[in-house]
Amino acid sequence: MDPTPPSEPPELPPPMPVVPPQPQPSNGIAVASLVCGIVAVILFFTIFVPIILGILAVIFGAIGIGNANKGAGNKGLAIAGLVCGVVAIAAMIAFVSVFATTTVKIIDSYTPSISPQP
Repeated sequence: MDPTPPSEPPELPPPMPVVPPQPQPSNGIAVASLVCGIVAVILFFTIFVPIILGILAVIFGAIGIGNANKGAGNKGLAIAGLVCGVVAIAAMIAFVSVFATTTVKIIDSYTPSISPQP
């Protein structure tokens, strides 16, 4: 046995080549669907905003799901936008109907505090 250490370190294998990650294809329509759906849900107590944004969210969501099925990605965002759009439209319809029936009941039950003199 030779007690002296070797003069050169053992050779290492060459480093692996770095492969850049492939960017995931974006699906901007799905993001637009989610944004429209969230804003429509937040503003459900208005009349026109949730109808317009809810319909846009449903349309963009359906297109986004179709794009995602073709490989664009972000299918979950498209589904969430579609659901938010439907929920916003339903919440607006429920809110307006409850508000209208409550208003009609209040108006019907109104009696003037001063009766007219004959």
